[in-house]
Amino acid sequence: MTPAKLELFVSRWVKAPPALVFRAFTEASLLERWFCPSAETALHVDRCDPRPGGHYRFIFRFADGSVIPVLGEYLQVEPPRTLAFTWTWEKPNPWAGVVTLVTVHLVERDGGTDVRVHHADFTASDMKEQHEGGWPGTLERLGRFLALPLKEDG
Repeated sequence: MTPAKLELFVSRWVKAPPALVFRAFTEASLLERWFCPSAETALHVDRCDPRPGGHYRFIFRFADGSVIPVLGEYLQVEPPRTLAFTWTWEKPNPWAGVVTLVTVHLVERDGGTDVRVHHADFTASDMKEQHEGGWPGTLERLGRFLALPLKEDG
């Protein structure tokens, strides 16, 4: 019997065009307004350079008071359809240093966008489970955020 692949797929339809969804994933001022699994988590974007070879560093502040950065490199940036980047937690996360891969595909459908996230290369099932708990809430927040009128200044 083959062990289950340590990857996950999460998708959500949002009422916004792909170009706007792509901006939400690549502009620091927009990311800080939604890119968290819950309202009790806050995000500060320390660095965001969305181009192939560019890097990001996000600092998550969780409800329990913990502060854990994640960093990575953008591998594929094809507006407004595809974004791929590595995802590596820093200490004190138990998986600090483990590099995983996130690929986001945006597909226009029914006056909005299907946001399809594939997160791969987990090294342990509990690592995968942690992210299975985070991505659905994060995409739910994206949908609510994009339902609001956006000011051009972010």
